[in-house]
Amino acid sequence: LSDIENVENEKVERDFGELKTELIFAIKLGSSHDTEVAISNFFSTLTETSDIQAAVIYIISTISEICTSYSKPITSLLKEDLFSTLSHMTTLSSAKKICLSIALAANDMANGERESSRIKFVETAKKVIRKRYSDPLFGLDQLCEEISVSPAYFSTTFKKETGISFVQFLTNTRLEKAKEMLKNSELKTYEIAERTGFSEPNYFSFAFKKNTGVSPSQYRSQSKQQ
Repeated sequence: LSDIENVENEKVERDFGELKTELIFAIKLGSSHDTEVAISNFFSTLTETSDIQAAVIYIISTISEICTSYSKPITSLLKEDLFSTLSHMTTLSSAKKICLSIALAANDMANGERESSRIKFVETAKKVIRKRYSDPLFGLDQLCEEISVSPAYFSTTFKKETGISFVQFLTNTRLEKAKEMLKNSELKTYEIAERTGFSEPNYFSFAFKKNTGVSPSQYRSQSKQQ
């Protein structure tokens, strides 16, 4: 009999481990629906005769670990202190309802942290581009190495946040700097091309005309007439 009990205990522990992984993934990377499914899956293993409080403590401890990873206390997700919260979990349905509420609050927090992180690294990328635009060898790989993200993730996120690709943003930055130089200096076109990161003067003239509708020399003449 004890052997059977040990097998059953191992099964419960293994199931709880799998459910914990599912819950962490749902809260940190999933949607509110994913989080709701993960909580439902957790409670589907319980009955009214189960040790509900122990299961709830396990769930709350898991959510607390997630909060800690974001340097946030779980108390910030609770409407009252933890002891009072636990005291309301007298039935399976009430426990599920309260755990779901806390899990959804944690999911909202994680989503907010992800969004904030994305915005921060995109803003950091823009600063690096504005600093290094004059280097003709500067490109996506160099930028991603500097801010420590993968090129694939960066490209997708950058375009989502800015509406344009990295190459477009870099080219636009170089062209805006070129316009300033055309207006405020007597540098030759090839010198401006060189100082704004264009290795080929002919390509600079092509890109400039495509962007503005006029050649660099025409742009300079028009700006002086204004």
